Amino acid sequence: MNDNAPTYTSHLTLDRLIRILNEDLASDCQAMIAFLMYSNVLKRAACPDTALAMERHACEDYQHAKTLAEQILFLGGKPCVMPEPDEITQLMLSA
Repeated sequence: MNDNAPTYTSHLTLDRLIRILNEDLASDCQAMIAFLMYSNVLKRAACPDTALAMERHACEDYQHAKTLAEQILFLGGKPCVMPEPDEITQLMLSA
């Protein structure tokens, strides 16, 4: 046995796993909204290629969020999205 190997005394419970998945779900939803907002700004700034790239990122985040929500439901949890607004999104909303 390796004496330098880390020891783990806590186990991941189902409730903790669901909480972690919900945190990731909230993060993906927040990113999706931000990408859509950035895309809208870029369209108005006559940058259609970059705006399209932002929309693609939003779609990727949506697919990941959908998968997370399905996994949370499978585990018997309830998908919950309460993302904390980031500073850039707050600035864009106040503009």
